[in-house]
Parts: sequence; structure tokens; C-alpha cells
Amino acid sequence: ALTVIGEVRVSKRELEAALEPLESAAELLRGDPPATDIVAPWHKAQGAVAFWQGEVFFRQRQLEKAEQYWVHYRDVSEKWLQAAADDADAKLELSYAESSLGSLRLGQGHFAQAEEALRH
Repeated sequence: ALTVIGEVRVSKRELEAALEPLESAAELLRGDPPATDIVAPWHKAQGAVAFWQGEVFFRQRQLEKAEQYWVHYRDVSEKWLQAAADDADAKLELSYAESSLGSLRLGQGHFAQAEEALRH
């Protein structure tokens, strides 16, 4: 629910207000999942929070902070895919994470890195 609140606030352009529920969600999801049967959904949830945190900073043109969150988004998306290798949603989410990093690299003027991220 906290991630959805943050997402709605981002969509309403309430960027600073979006950070509080997103930070709370990230804190609840910090670290490894508490049980092995929820590894995939845990990493999916971690990725969603990291995406929206990065999105806030990307929209504010704070690209270094956006990069931190979107690298984490990619990393947990990779963990999700490792936990559920046949999951089409996990594969798609990893491609979204790479796309986000590609957009970030374009914004930074790092065209070769952007192309590499967008080709994944």
C-alpha cells in the first residue's frame, strides 16, 4: 500500500510528498526476504519501490540520486529473475529496469552507456 501511495503522489506531481511512503516501504523491504517462499514477490516489491524512488529524483533532475535507486531496481530485478527464471513478468521487469537506466544515461549525456542499457 505504501508503494501505491507513493506512485499516486508521483503521478500527481507531489514529488516530495511521495518520498515519505516510499522510504517507509523501502525500510520494510530492506534486506533478504523473511521466508524462502516469498523470494520472488519480495524482490518484485523491492524493485517497485526502488523504481518510484528513482523516478522522483529523475523528475527532479537529481540524476545521481536517481541512478542509485535505479541501479538498485536493476539489481533486485535480477534477483527476482534468478528466483523465478521462467517468470515472464520478472524478465519484463528487468527490461524495464535496464530501460530506466538507459533513459538516465541519456539524460547524463552518456550515449554509449545508454545504448548498452537500452539494448538489454
